[in-house]
Amino acid sequence: MRALVTGGTGRIGVAITARLEDTGWSVLAAGRADGDVARPDVARTLVDRAAAELGGIDLLVNGAAEGFAPKSALELTEADWDLAFGATAKGSFFVPQAAAPHLRESGGTVVMIGETFTSVAFGHIEGTPRMNVTSPATGALISPVFRPT
Repeated sequence: MRALVTGGTGRIGVAITARLEDTGWSVLAAGRADGDVARPDVARTLVDRAAAELGGIDLLVNGAAEGFAPKSALELTEADWDLAFGATAKGSFFVPQAAAPHLRESGGTVVMIGETFTSVAFGHIEGTPRMNVTSPATGALISPVFRPT
């Protein structure tokens, strides 16, 4: 069995990669050094590399994300927002899109890793409005893309 794990060099991704490898999977663990998966061309290149190195793809664990550190809502910049929406929302669309032909061929699947804090994106910590930008980015992905039919 062959897996591509985006976010595979981060805290959760390392654990997922190790577990897959412990159970006999061949894994390509991709991280920031592998490029910005918010860009469709980079997503395609990463997926093509994984398919070539692994001999195909049976599983995509899509865990690449940015923006986990809560920040004062008053200090949040457009760059913070763009970074979170890039890896979290755009990357979570473009990587599975690129992997779809490989997964269709193998009968494989996609596992989306996201946070569960989306509904509580704004909060008050020590009287200062705080925001975790990954929360709305995850919400942006789940709401329009993965709506049950």
